[in-house]
Amino acid sequence: MYGFIQALFGRKKSTKKTVTKDNNEKTEEISPSLPSERKNYSSSKKYNQKGKQHFSAGANKGKSRMNKPLKDRSLEKDEESIDINRFIVDVSGISWDDIAGMDSVKEELQEVVALLKPSKETQEAIEHYNIETFKGMLMYGPPGCGKTMVAKALAAECNATFYLINGPEIKTKWIGESARVVREVYRDAQNNKPAIIFIDEIDSVCMSRETSSISETTRDIVNSLLTTLDGLQEMDGVFTIGATNRPELLDSAILRSGRLGKGVRIDLPAEEARRGILEAKYSKIPLADDIQIDELVESTAGYSGADIAGMVSDSARYAWRRNNHQAGGQVSREDIEKALRKGSSVSQECVAGYKRWEQYAFQ
Repeated sequence: MYGFIQALFGRKKSTKKTVTKDNNEKTEEISPSLPSERKNYSSSKKYNQKGKQHFSAGANKGKSRMNKPLKDRSLEKDEESIDINRFIVDVSGISWDDIAGMDSVKEELQEVVALLKPSKETQEAIEHYNIETFKGMLMYGPPGCGKTMVAKALAAECNATFYLINGPEIKTKWIGESARVVREVYRDAQNNKPAIIFIDEIDSVCMSRETSSISETTRDIVNSLLTTLDGLQEMDGVFTIGATNRPELLDSAILRSGRLGKGVRIDLPAEEARRGILEAKYSKIPLADDIQIDELVESTAGYSGADIAGMVSDSARYAWRRNNHQAGGQVSREDIEKALRKGSSVSQECVAGYKRWEQYAFQ
């Protein structure tokens, strides 16, 4: 190529002017060097070829990595062992006496005691009448009315292992993991019977599958729970209790006979129950002499157990502030009236809604 240009245009010469010692200008013609005349050209070419080969190898290596299918690490989950002990709750210090009132609920739950801790006479009576035993029930009602406490007292009465599962806590982003937790708890309960498995806020993990917003994880838990409950007929000594204050959100399949087909409504505390709660709460708080518990029982009509406990705590706090955070004072009528201004957290319409729901849910 260079020879062709040289033949076509001729070899172009350049000039260089220099100044001698005698201040005379001297002009020299300089011929451009050919590629073969340049120094270290061969070594430079060799280096360029080596670099080109290195770059080509790197490009091919990167290309091979690009073509290799990437592993989807978002779906990875190590099969870790589940700590079942975190679901077991000690109920040894709880009894029916800790639950004020609720005589109708206690009477209804005596059947569960007979099933989980049957005597010889009870077993003979069940066989005589050919009674089909149930393996689960649903506790529903306004929040703060003692559903968890009732379940714990029932487990203590039966001397049963008590498993507490909080629905929102077992929901994870890993498909199948929440369902595995449920299965592992039931497997452990079978080895530690008699056992009661209490699923609090069951509506969060057993939501109706007809809802369009239900996630795949929740749907998986519902299917697993229904399958597990169907197998309870062969799991003697294991009883399931679901608790919720939003029963209308539940999947209707879980309310069928053989699953949680028995319903127990935990209502707002009646007069006797409110008196028991107030006496227990104010037993360690100094009250003014002009305050009678009977007056407070009437003032807290329509309150839940949690509302009453909050009112007592607020009245004690107001008395503490009024006495400049010093000891020696008493809870006055003014403190209690101020605490009662908050009112009940449960409306009468809400209570009526539970009664309407149970008319078609357990008919």
